[in-house]
Amino acid sequence: MPAVIHPRSSARATGSGRLAWTRHLIRMGSAFSVLAVISACSSVGTTVLAVESAVRSDAATIEVEVECADSVEASVEMDAGTEGHPLVTVRGEPRAGRCAVPVRVDLPADITAVEDAATGMVVEIDGTGS
Repeated sequence: MPAVIHPRSSARATGSGRLAWTRHLIRMGSAFSVLAVISACSSVGTTVLAVESAVRSDAATIEVEVECADSVEASVEMDAGTEGHPLVTVRGEPRAGRCAVPVRVDLPADITAVEDAATGMVVEIDGTGS
């Protein structure tokens, strides 16, 4: 069996040395796991939000509703979605809680559906609004 060299010394890692090295690797793995969890739980920043519904509020505007978020912005790319639908991208900073955030998007009156950039789903535009 070939000799295993411990990375911190030139001594052979045999017997209890291997056990110490294994414990060291386990501790390092645990430390990285804790850092990953802490990183994931911190602020996620701006992300693309899924459109939950779309309602026409007037002839040139629709209102899309997304999950709870702060600093919400929307953009539209005409004819960029599948089947020629406008592609609506809504970005924001998600936050905890149960709420819906309405976002106004300018769209011509003849548009009846949009494609959501977050999910790729086609969302029908309901109603004519007031």
